[in-house]
Amino acid sequence: MKQKLQQYRFLIAVIIVAFITLILNHFPSFIERYYSTGLYPLISKASRFLLGWIPFSIGDLLYGVAIIWIIIRIINFIKRWRKKQLSSRLVLYYSRRVLQIILIIYISFNWLWGFNYNRLGSAHQMQLKFTKYTNAQLLQLTDTLTAKLNVLVADSASDKIYADTKELACLSLEAYQKSEAVFPILHHQNISVKPEMLYYGGNYIGFLGYLNPFTGEAQLNTTIPHFLLPYVCCHEMAHQLGYASESEANFIGYLACKKSDDAAFRYSVYFDLYAYVIGDLFNRDTAAARQQLKLLPQRVKDDRKTVRAFFNRNRNSVSPAIDWIYDKYLKMNSQPKGKESYNEVVGWLIAFATRYGWDKI
Repeated sequence: MKQKLQQYRFLIAVIIVAFITLILNHFPSFIERYYSTGLYPLISKASRFLLGWIPFSIGDLLYGVAIIWIIIRIINFIKRWRKKQLSSRLVLYYSRRVLQIILIIYISFNWLWGFNYNRLGSAHQMQLKFTKYTNAQLLQLTDTLTAKLNVLVADSASDKIYADTKELACLSLEAYQKSEAVFPILHHQNISVKPEMLYYGGNYIGFLGYLNPFTGEAQLNTTIPHFLLPYVCCHEMAHQLGYASESEANFIGYLACKKSDDAAFRYSVYFDLYAYVIGDLFNRDTAAARQQLKLLPQRVKDDRKTVRAFFNRNRNSVSPAIDWIYDKYLKMNSQPKGKESYNEVVGWLIAFATRYGWDKI
C-alpha cells in the first residue's frame, strides 16, 4: 500500500495544485490584485527579456516538438494494442501519465498567463461603465471612425509597408510608450514579437496572430494584408500585458495604436475597428449601414475588398472545425460569446467615449 502511494504521490500533488488553480479562477479581485498586477508582470517581463532577442519563435518550436512527440506516442500505443501487448497495468500507467500531462499543462497555462482571463481588467482600472448602447450611439461611432479614415487616406496612410517584424514591433512599443503617459496601465517593455514560423498554417486555420501563453511570445502572420499588421501587433502586445479577453485586447491595442506617430498605425486601428462597428450596425439597421458604407473613401473600400479576398482565398474545408474549436476555447475561458467576443470592442469604445468624450476617439 505504501509503495502504491509513493507511485501516485506526484499525481496527487498535481491534482491538489490543479484544484487550487481551479478555485482561484473564481476570485477575480484576488487575481487582479495578486496575479495580474502582482506576479504576472514579473513573469511576463522575464519571459520577454529571456526570449525576445531570439529571432525565431521558441513557442512554435515547442508546439512542433510536442505534436511530433504525441504522434509518436500514439503510434507506439496503437502498435502495442494491435500486438496485444497492453496489460491492464500498462494501460493504468499510460492513463496516469496522460492525466499528469494534462493537469501540468492546465497548471502551467494558468500560472504563466491564463489567470488573466478571470481578472477585473481595464474596465475596472479605467472605471468604464458598460450599458446597452443605442443605435444613435452606434451611428455616432461610425461617423467618427469614417471621419478619421478620411483624414488618414488623404495622408496615404495605408500605403506603408514595413521592412520586417522587428521594425513593426519597435514602432508598436513606441506607441505603447506614448499612450502610457495618458494611461499608465499600458506600460510595456522588452519586445518579444516574432513572425509565425508556419504562417501558411496560420492562414489555413485563420489566425492573424496569437500569443504563446507558455513563452510570452507574440506571433504575427506576416502574410496578411500589410495595413492590418500594426493593429494586430498592438493587439498581441496587449495580451502580453495580461489583457487576455479578445475584446479587451482589441481595446488596449486601440489605445496604444491610435497614439502612434505613424499614420499607418492609426489607419490600421481605425480601419479594423470600423469593420466591427459597421458589422454591428448591419445587424441592427441594414439600410443605415449601407448608407454609411457609401461615405467611405474609395481607398478604404478597396482595402476592405482586399481583406475579404484574402480570407476567401484561404477559406477551406477545415476552417469551420477550427472556428468551432476556437469558439469553444474562448467560451471555456470566460468569454461566453466565443468568437463574437472580438466584436464586443464596440461596447468598449462607446463606454470610453461616454467617459472621456467622443473627441478622444
